[in-house]
Amino acid sequence: MKAEKTRDFETGLELALLDRRLTFDFSYFNRLSTGQIIMPRLSYGSGFVLRMMNGGEVKTYGTELQTTINPIRRDNLKWDLTFNFTQYKGKVLSLAEDLPELYESDTQVLGGVRSGVVPGYSIGTLTGTRFKRNDRGDVLINAQTGLPIAGTDRYYPIGDRIPDFTLGIVNKLTYKDFYLTFLWDWRKGGDVLNGLDYRLYINGMSSKTLNREEPRVIAGVLEDGLQNSENPTINRIAVTPYSSSGYYTVNTEPQMFIEKDIYTVRLRDVTLRYNLPKHLTRKIGAQAGLSVFVTATDVFLFTNYTGLDPESNMNTLA
Repeated sequence: MKAEKTRDFETGLELALLDRRLTFDFSYFNRLSTGQIIMPRLSYGSGFVLRMMNGGEVKTYGTELQTTINPIRRDNLKWDLTFNFTQYKGKVLSLAEDLPELYESDTQVLGGVRSGVVPGYSIGTLTGTRFKRNDRGDVLINAQTGLPIAGTDRYYPIGDRIPDFTLGIVNKLTYKDFYLTFLWDWRKGGDVLNGLDYRLYINGMSSKTLNREEPRVIAGVLEDGLQNSENPTINRIAVTPYSSSGYYTVNTEPQMFIEKDIYTVRLRDVTLRYNLPKHLTRKIGAQAGLSVFVTATDVFLFTNYTGLDPESNMNTLA
């Protein structure tokens, strides 16, 4: 074991204009972590279940820009606008020699998907299993059932959860004793596992399964000894899901339920507060103050995600 080391570089700029009615705060960072101490779950054949080791190298970098604008600044009326833009990326440069992948071992695997990192890929990688294939990449089909053959236990990168950027916009309005604030939250990019779609599909409750009585042929080649020859046997076995109960569980690859480049525009919260007049609180104390408020959260959501909410998906793989 070696000591874990991190090398950081950070720079920034802060600027205020027009009597601080307009301010900018920009920062950039670049971080390299080497010899990270990890405790992965290993193969039982290694003689260990968990093993503490140095995990490799990880590079992270990003920018953040915060801008505040005061369009109105009067005695009884104030309006403040704050924009917070964040862009953050990370890449796994290497892992310990024993690990082709590092994953969260205590996280339930849903539909063959898990949160894992692979050398050369993002720190927000989603990994998943895939069908068994021949040397040229054709899906291998079981000659008895006409269904794809599950691959090995190896997991492959199939998605990246890290967004391209996030932008938060905070509005603060003050009029005499009334105070109104609301936050718009914009998140662009990143991949999400639609766990609800997976559950509905394998249980025959998804709209994608309505044609279950129609025969279909799955593209691939038969595993009949000729799969790696120059002339593999093209699959022509028709399968009818209605009479083949394993169709919707066997004929699924995790990447089928990964939704790419998700965006969300969300009204995160709204708060309206009223500060009670001083003559009503004077009996409590000279400096006492009371206010009443009401808050609503997650008021609106606009997204291209087909599930319920990308932030409350199954297994938190978002």
